[in-house]
Amino acid sequence: MVMMTTTNAEVAEEKANRMLVLSADEDREQTRRIHQRQRESQTLDGRLKQQEQNAVRRRHQNMQRLIRPYVVVNEHARRLTYPDTCLRTRRDHGKYLALIEASALLHQHQRPIRQVERGADVLTYVEAAPADIEIANRLADLVLGRSLDELSPQARRMLMLIEQMVTSRCAEKNVKRPDFRFSRRDEREYTRWSHFQVKMHMRKLEELEYVLAHRGARGISYEYELLYDGRGQNGHKFCMGLMDVTKLKTVFAWDMRKEHENGGWRGQGAPK
Repeated sequence: MVMMTTTNAEVAEEKANRMLVLSADEDREQTRRIHQRQRESQTLDGRLKQQEQNAVRRRHQNMQRLIRPYVVVNEHARRLTYPDTCLRTRRDHGKYLALIEASALLHQHQRPIRQVERGADVLTYVEAAPADIEIANRLADLVLGRSLDELSPQARRMLMLIEQMVTSRCAEKNVKRPDFRFSRRDEREYTRWSHFQVKMHMRKLEELEYVLAHRGARGISYEYELLYDGRGQNGHKFCMGLMDVTKLKTVFAWDMRKEHENGGWRGQGAPK
């Protein structure tokens, strides 16, 4: 693992697409909290808390030493989804899968440890659960996601109107969202915005990959696919295209039931 820090506001693309990028909170309120913590650390109560924190830190370090380097098997991997609209997602998808793997590894003492034999080889592993994918989805929102704040108010309003239009049209035509296509003319008729407004804001939405352009009839026009899934309206960051874990949990419960009916899990429980 490699860890790097920088004061640069912009991280070089060649580094950013190979790492998980976390940003420090630079708000004034956070500065106030830091100042308050620094002042409290000088008091008697603060000195006692520092000793307690050191004990907690040692406990966490000792817990990490209990983690064994088991292989993680993710039988849900084939059902997972991730955006595939640009080349960078080839690396970001690997980061997303690594988040799931890390969660399963950290929870190994709450999971059965299994072994499977193939010839002379023995593989000891822990299986990823839907809970690990749920954790990875939340982390992906924070470290791989984006915020609607990157849009101008007008472009954001356009995106919300497109989302409304696509949702209603898909319901009317019984079409899945990834299969629905719309044109700029459809947008103008639905939003009542001018040709210039639609053209300008659609260019921005396309650049930021909220919509994806497809060649239309005879290759001389464009149709669009809405990639945005309706999240992030509360201002929080979000990562588009991830699978709904609620649906995965339903499938997982069915798989567990079938596995039990067929005589148990793959592999055998390993001695601890």
